[in-house]
Amino acid sequence: MTYSWAGRLFAAASVLSVYKKIYSNEKALSAYIDYRQKRNDEPCRAPLIFRNAYGMQKRFAHGMEIFECKGTGGSEITLLYLHGSGFVMQPTLFHWRFFGRLAKKTQARTFMPIYPKAPGHRFDEAITRLADFYEELLERTKPDRIAFVGDSSGGAVVLALAQEVVRRGLPVPRRLLLISPMLDSTLGEPGIEALERKDLLQTKKVLRSFAEAWSGGENTAHPGVSPFFGRLDSLPPISMFIGTHDILLPGSRAFAAKLKAENGTIEPFEYERMIHDFALLPIPEAKHVMSEIRSALGEKEADEKP
Repeated sequence: MTYSWAGRLFAAASVLSVYKKIYSNEKALSAYIDYRQKRNDEPCRAPLIFRNAYGMQKRFAHGMEIFECKGTGGSEITLLYLHGSGFVMQPTLFHWRFFGRLAKKTQARTFMPIYPKAPGHRFDEAITRLADFYEELLERTKPDRIAFVGDSSGGAVVLALAQEVVRRGLPVPRRLLLISPMLDSTLGEPGIEALERKDLLQTKKVLRSFAEAWSGGENTAHPGVSPFFGRLDSLPPISMFIGTHDILLPGSRAFAAKLKAENGTIEPFEYERMIHDFALLPIPEAKHVMSEIRSALGEKEADEKP
């Protein structure tokens, strides 16, 4: 689709981000990861504006806080949404907004578990708890009415969770929806360095540091951290959305090629000049992604309301 003016403005505004400067040295990066351990132990609260607008509710199960939006009840689909933020951060305002809009626009019952984060927890603990929650969903919902959605590091967790579902011998969900996914935490694909200059938010150094914290001492090529290297057989169909100015683009392209070579089903969508996680922004390109998500789920478009 045409590169919108709103998309250009957000890309331009991201130049003002101090993200790269703050974490430009090892000391600052290490201090931030330590800080996240303290913050991640605090209860997670949905912002009041989104809690009221989308009717968000919270319960505690499987060692996690689990938020739910019931949508409008017009769909039989259940969505399991796993938010990103580098394996170490809780959901941002953009994630909360996307969570609510995902439920509203698909009309689906939508869950967002606050899965354990690094550095206090590691990947295998989070995936185990999420797989247990998926088993709970299967008790009341048929697998062909469930889909997994994940952005950025949450996209990695979605794929690792699907691989764990296959390992447990459980029925797989109908589809995986991956948004700017970080599928290979080794970040070894050619072309990343060139894109690093265009990606105004992400750096290879920071992403690797977050992944190392998430690995808890395992090699970052472990399939639980980098599901790119995990089993790709028996997975459900995948839809993948990413921008051409995203540092994770080479890994996403490599994954799509690898999956196709193993006879998997994937539909990649690339958006010109879009930055990392653009689908969470209030721009036309994000609305297009939401429309493609509805189509992938086989759902009709919900009426747009003010």
